[in-house]
Amino acid sequence: MSLTNIDTTNPATPPTDSNTRTTVTTLPTDDLTSLPTIPYTPPTISPRPLAILGAGNLGRRIACIFSAAGHTVHLHDPNQGALQSAQHYITSNLAHYTTFPLISRPVGQIHAFSSADITPAVRDAWLVIECVPEHLPLKIDIMGELDAKTPRDCILVSNSAAFRTSFMVEKGRGVGGE
Repeated sequence: MSLTNIDTTNPATPPTDSNTRTTVTTLPTDDLTSLPTIPYTPPTISPRPLAILGAGNLGRRIACIFSAAGHTVHLHDPNQGALQSAQHYITSNLAHYTTFPLISRPVGQIHAFSSADITPAVRDAWLVIECVPEHLPLKIDIMGELDAKTPRDCILVSNSAAFRTSFMVEKGRGVGGE
């Protein structure tokens, strides 16, 4: 199957590839208005760090992106070997991430954390991105731990491709909960 740009605003425009399908999803607006509203105050970002849990292929690349944008990054992985590999990748590749034309800030520092306890890495973070292995019980435990160890205004994000975040919040404040 190939990826093709398709004009979904004009249903008369057929896909150029017979293996490509066009799907349009419409959300019913009456269902959206019945959802509870939650007061939200964005976190103060500067000078707070952001934390990435997991120094594998995705975690290290996300660390480079945020560092190149001028943010201080706390990269945590309990596996010292994974952290060393990530540090080698970052040293070798961070300069490539700073060549994006819209980034004009100085590069932010990346600090490595390898303890079993995530507290030092996530303390005072404005954003935490979990990039741990795709194992749902592990992700549930991590989200519950993050809920207990991060500031109340911290944004908690999962980099999961396999699980909805709503599956992971059973041990924490949950979506819209206290």
